[in-house]
Amino acid sequence: DVYKRQCVICAQTRDIAPADRVLYALRDRIELVESLPLIASSIVSKKVAEDIDALVLDVKTGSGAFLTDIDRGRVLAQTMVDLAAASGVSASARITWMGRPLGRAVGHALEIEETRQILVGAGPKDTDELTRTFAADLIESQGLSDGSEASQRLIDGVIQDGSAFERFERMLRAQGATGEKLAQAPDVHELRASAPGVLGFGDLREVGYAVRDLGGGRSAPSDIIDPAVGIVWQAAGGDHVDEGDVLALVHHRRGRGLEMALERLGRCTQLHPSPSAGAPPEPPLLLERILPKNP
Repeated sequence: DVYKRQCVICAQTRDIAPADRVLYALRDRIELVESLPLIASSIVSKKVAEDIDALVLDVKTGSGAFLTDIDRGRVLAQTMVDLAAASGVSASARITWMGRPLGRAVGHALEIEETRQILVGAGPKDTDELTRTFAADLIESQGLSDGSEASQRLIDGVIQDGSAFERFERMLRAQGATGEKLAQAPDVHELRASAPGVLGFGDLREVGYAVRDLGGGRSAPSDIIDPAVGIVWQAAGGDHVDEGDVLALVHHRRGRGLEMALERLGRCTQLHPSPSAGAPPEPPLLLERILPKNP
């Protein structure tokens, strides 16, 4: 049923790139977690094993990314698109900025709800921009349009007529989901600005660690993830806020990890007197496009 819908969300299994799990375990054991060749081969092997025709990749850089250094991100992106191209797959990648939250939601169920909003044209502008950009790259890689404007018209069409959202829902049901809105944690704490200023971010990894503290991630392999917890930002980087304004809604379950999460968010968020005071200008969301060297 999934294959009839030509759309699926999946991970590595015993049937798809089975050696990948062994290589991951070996990588962790010998402390080669950030080995670019191993990362590239792991990612591309799973995609090629799915017998795809085209691949677009989002390689993030900045304090919230796995690879914070743009040069290493560029090497990883180039390696992956070259590997894919050598395997007969039409591939491209984009280096994108992750120095501040993308969209508003952080956490499993919260991000899925934001995904639904994107598919009906109501999501955050930055996430919408990235989604449209990668969709256009994929459309053009298959010769389905003659340029960016034509691609955007196709994307607008499937959003406005509801078919993009309907296809997403059909895929979920085919994989056993009910299609109902996912539950969110029952308790919500309002994180408020301690002073007026322009919102900025320091080490964005603290946001991810904060969600982990709430139960939305694992500190040990045996930990059970709570998909209902997380953070929804009410202000974006660069926004001016007044003292007492709500910066974020922290969804938690009976206070589990809340104190530590708030400490992390306090260290991560910054309030500057003006857009330029104390912080360099933000890079653009889309930094570079990477194509195969030998397509």
